[in-house]
Amino acid sequence: MDFRIPPPTIEADPHVTAQFASDREAAQKAREEISNEKIAATGIEPSDTDLITSWYGLHAFVNNEIIPLPKTYKYLPALLKKPNMIAVLAQAPELLMDITKYLDVKSMAQIYSVSRDFHEIINGHLSHVMTTCAQMQAPESANIFSFTLYEPLCVIDPAGRNDPRTSGKIRKAPSLRWLQMVIHREKTVRDILACLARQGHRMPKGMTLSLKKMWLVMDISTTIRRVQLMRSQAFFTNEDLYNIQLFIVKLDMRFNDPIEGPGSELLRKLMLGQRGLTPLCRLLKRTAFTSSVDIIQAAVRYACEVRPQDRNLSILGIPPAEIGIGHLESWGAGRIHLMRPDELVVEESVRRRLNFKDHILPMMLWGYVDPITGQNIQVTDEDMYMSDEEN
Repeated sequence: MDFRIPPPTIEADPHVTAQFASDREAAQKAREEISNEKIAATGIEPSDTDLITSWYGLHAFVNNEIIPLPKTYKYLPALLKKPNMIAVLAQAPELLMDITKYLDVKSMAQIYSVSRDFHEIINGHLSHVMTTCAQMQAPESANIFSFTLYEPLCVIDPAGRNDPRTSGKIRKAPSLRWLQMVIHREKTVRDILACLARQGHRMPKGMTLSLKKMWLVMDISTTIRRVQLMRSQAFFTNEDLYNIQLFIVKLDMRFNDPIEGPGSELLRKLMLGQRGLTPLCRLLKRTAFTSSVDIIQAAVRYACEVRPQDRNLSILGIPPAEIGIGHLESWGAGRIHLMRPDELVVEESVRRRLNFKDHILPMMLWGYVDPITGQNIQVTDEDMYMSDEEN
């Protein structure tokens, strides 16, 4: 697919052009004036401590909540007085919270909004409930995407517990939005690998974990912080780098037909330059970017060079202020290029002297033929699993 944009052939309205020019100049001025601190604040800023705690388990203070248990349970009288299952379960908070971890986010939110008993118990142990649900439904993602890294997805602890790290301040607790994000990312990574498997491109067992670590990198809005995270060998192992490079190779194979082409890496660069892996998943599942126009519009927003005389003209309905800025730091608000995961893994593999250039061909051949028996490897139902009913 050719992303080159032909020059405009229709004369533009001078009033519209003037407005476009004003908007483009204002956006350029904002990029010049924004501070590095504000650019970094648009993404996550994980410290070494955050990475260690997210990988080896959630913060200890989450599990320090003491659940008050009633000495006796009077299920039958409660059932007779209040014929409400939630009210009965509320007599045993630990039982109610144990059942809650099997609920999907939508059902939990509905019960939370209509049941006072459920609302009070969840509020009393919010951190415990959210993290337990996450560990039950998305264990890998719960550890990688620790709620301490995503403050906008947290709320002030309704129980008013203090943060042990800061004296006198009420701590932040994960919310339903964080739980929804964690479960969404677990399913998204699974669906990406399932889409590739259905096309015959199998992946190693540890690929899900490596892709989630890559997604964590994509949440960071500055190149320097992304590089620092990639250089953390305690977090990004050599196996992770190998898996990500193998994924990139398989992705290029999916986007390019061996006979018809186009023999281009542009679509892969476009997808890995987005803010997360959700656009890639939607592309592979054919729920978004279903036409050439959609792809070209995304490419124009991400990186498109325009001739000086055409800078105040829109392209395919995209205002000039939004053209070619998606590859910049803070996803368009910054001034310099924001390195993509495919660029970062090459740089880090060279720094560690892993010689991935000698492994590209084995990566292309991996997963098709058993090296011992020489027989073709069949893609399993587990590899292709993707629940169409899940939202």
